[in-house]
Amino acid sequence: MIGSMKMIFLALTIPDPMIDLCAAVPVENRFLCLYYTVKGAVDKEEIKAFARDHLAHYMVPEIYVQLDAMPLTPNMKIDRKALPRPELPNADVREAETPMQEKILTIIRSVMTDANIGVDSNLFDAGMSSLDVIVLLGFLSDEYQVALNIKDMQDNPSVLQLEQMIRSKPGIKQREKKDRYPALVIQSVDYREWSSENAPSHTIPVMLDLDSSVETDRLLEAVKKAVLAHPGMSTRLEAADGMVWQVPCEEVSRCYEPEIEKVSEDQMGGIREKLALELMEPCALPLYLIRLYETEKQKHLFIQFAHAISDADSIDILIRDIALAYEGGEPAREGMTIFEAGDELFEFMSSPLYAHTLAYYKKLTEGMNAWMDIPGDLTEETIHLGTAERTLSVEKGRIQAFCKENRITDNTFFAGLAALTFSSLTGRDWSSYMLAYNGRNDSRLANTFGFLATLLPVCTKLDRESRFSDFLQGMQQQLIHTMGDAAFPIQEMAAVYPNM
Repeated sequence: MIGSMKMIFLALTIPDPMIDLCAAVPVENRFLCLYYTVKGAVDKEEIKAFARDHLAHYMVPEIYVQLDAMPLTPNMKIDRKALPRPELPNADVREAETPMQEKILTIIRSVMTDANIGVDSNLFDAGMSSLDVIVLLGFLSDEYQVALNIKDMQDNPSVLQLEQMIRSKPGIKQREKKDRYPALVIQSVDYREWSSENAPSHTIPVMLDLDSSVETDRLLEAVKKAVLAHPGMSTRLEAADGMVWQVPCEEVSRCYEPEIEKVSEDQMGGIREKLALELMEPCALPLYLIRLYETEKQKHLFIQFAHAISDADSIDILIRDIALAYEGGEPAREGMTIFEAGDELFEFMSSPLYAHTLAYYKKLTEGMNAWMDIPGDLTEETIHLGTAERTLSVEKGRIQAFCKENRITDNTFFAGLAALTFSSLTGRDWSSYMLAYNGRNDSRLANTFGFLATLLPVCTKLDRESRFSDFLQGMQQQLIHTMGDAAFPIQEMAAVYPNM
């Protein structure tokens, strides 16, 4: 990310003179400083304006330092260690002036416990991670009963801005019920492949091994209660009018009775193997199967879903709600159903705002003439699989300490490691690949059951002079920005990159 930013500044087309050399360097993991030299005199404000117009918000430097000469190493590369320490912005924080600012600031400080934050502080500059964003969205949405998403946080990264944005937000509204709703993008892709090939669906099977003391009737009632709490489980998919649609079938779940089988524990091994291969057809209704196996030693709850209506996070949500209902609790109502999510996404993709998303992804992938084709491992046994394997042992504690010190998530660490690995394998100074993402970028989707998971592109240009921590911080900001534009135009991008 730092490398691509450097190239943008070097291409600065301010009328002569222009930037000659530049280096973007993080300072104290809080500020980004641009050191630069010019061929003559340049208006610093013009450089700042150029940065705001051509860079994502997380790449815009806070500090600009013009040097008479750039310090260089004997190899004629910029000597970052010899760069002068810049004068940092005033560290004094501005405290809250209204009760709402005080509340928002308290919530933020409870999440970003080691950051020095005031009401006018830019939270991303203060080190807000992608995980912090998700947690804050949930807290703020619950506190003020408004729908918030990652882009809201990107566009309003301070307490002052958040206060104004939340005040202007309408309350969470209920959408009108319809007979059918547009399917989400990846959901449509999965269903079309499934039905066009007339092949059984990808399924997600789960087996829960339970203690024999679990009460059968109580468990089955909990299962039914959890199922009814999630309308997305009662889905039928159909292709019509050039689209894939989700059709609610509430009565299916209302009438559904989980199956019960009494078997011996010795039989369970064979049953597990058989269930792992059990298939589901596109016309099946419901698109899930729940079965309880009772043995002389324990109980086994088997749950299987067609991937077209569920994802890994959905399974976790359902299992949590089954446990909650078994203990006498009530599963929380979904803030937005998968049907409403499809409707809202379709409206967005039909609006002028979608052009901004397309522009963002085209800019992100600029210069990437292909998605990476990773070579196989150099053995006859694995090369046909197109996979490669290398083993490196690192203590988990060291990784966690590194991530905490640099305010990055574990996911960012491994995403960055993957980017460097791909670059090394291909011999290129850039990497591009797809990252699976749970798609829950809106606070209303935290408890939603459905196929929300999607793919996000990760595109990096490598600067060999940058530190790994600098590279990861830039990647984390890219991931946050990309999650905010999570309506990834996979069809449009696939037309540009056929081997996606």
